Amino acid sequence: GANLKIDLANLDIRFAQSYMPDTLLLVLTGGTLGLKGSVDFKQVKDAAPAILWQGDIRLANFAAVRRGDKEDLLKFASLDLQSMRTGTSPLSLDIKTVKLAGLFMRPVVEADGTVNLTSLSAPPKAAEPKPAAESPPKEPLPEVNIGSLVLEKGRMQFTDKSIKPRYSADLADINGRITGISTKPESQADIRLTAKL
Repeated sequence: GANLKIDLANLDIRFAQSYMPDTLLLVLTGGTLGLKGSVDFKQVKDAAPAILWQGDIRLANFAAVRRGDKEDLLKFASLDLQSMRTGTSPLSLDIKTVKLAGLFMRPVVEADGTVNLTSLSAPPKAAEPKPAAESPPKEPLPEVNIGSLVLEKGRMQFTDKSIKPRYSADLADINGRITGISTKPESQADIRLTAKL
């Protein structure tokens, strides 16, 4: 096995654009990434290596647009993943606190009913139909636990072009906290949000 300590700050995330598929209609226009923690690698015989990350991740001054648009589609001042632990064997994610500050979203329902935030992939080129194969057995859901998700000073500009006259709303000062997020069947999250219209 091996252990790697990581301490990175202010890494420009726009380099990641070149690794994204051409079908993705999202363009990264800004953001810096910071990582502080450790990665453990363990190899057991012929099995895939087990990888475990423990630490904090910070994404600051993030901004993205839909390809061909000039207005921001999504941006935020900072996203902090605090006391994070994620592994591949078993597949799991545990985060004590997720803090999102200064979130801005611009969801638009287009005239055809599509939503700009959910239609960020270009349709793939038509492929030759393949004979139906037996579906593989369903994998169990990875274990995910997030202690709390904190939202500070969010804003959302919503427009619906599918109705006439079109409807617009501007939600400001979106603040709140969601606690107890988990994939465990018996879990129940507590949601408390406030906003100004």
